[in-house]
Amino acid sequence: MPERAGTAVRVVRPAAGDLQGRQGLTYFVGVSAETVGSTGLCLHRLVVPPGGRAKAHLVWGTATEGVSKVSLGQRLNANQSRRSPNSRYTLLQQVDGNLVLRDSGGHVLWSSGTSAHPGAYTKVQHDGNVVIYDAADKALWSTQTFGTDAAYLLVQDDGKVVLYSSTRQPLWSSTTG
Repeated sequence: MPERAGTAVRVVRPAAGDLQGRQGLTYFVGVSAETVGSTGLCLHRLVVPPGGRAKAHLVWGTATEGVSKVSLGQRLNANQSRRSPNSRYTLLQQVDGNLVLRDSGGHVLWSSGTSAHPGAYTKVQHDGNVVIYDAADKALWSTQTFGTDAAYLLVQDDGKVVLYSSTRQPLWSSTTG
């Protein structure tokens, strides 16, 4: 495999061993944002024993965690999105750099106003701030919540995007920010 400049390969081995799923099947913890900080790929290996059966289900946490939440340290790249649990609202990092919240009819409910910056991405930083960076890593927009104990950005069923603290206190909202 050719090596690309600036890339690194990490071998992932679970510290605590495999995980037992709710249906009694064993999962190996694979490449994810939690294990190596990946932003576009999440792989898990599921071992189904001979004769074993399982019902299809969401593997990555709850619907809120895997579909609606951008957790601390994660980022949204162009064309990546999060959706409210009821699927009525979508927060999309557009290719043009704009972060946009739309309802199911396509109506814009909130926008960061950062269009004309292709390659931009949104990151929930460990310093408590949510920042949109351009392709050259220059900050374009932020929630101005630096120094808080922000934990995750959530797309809610009421059509709001809210930044919550680790104690579930709202720090910023698309309706007030």
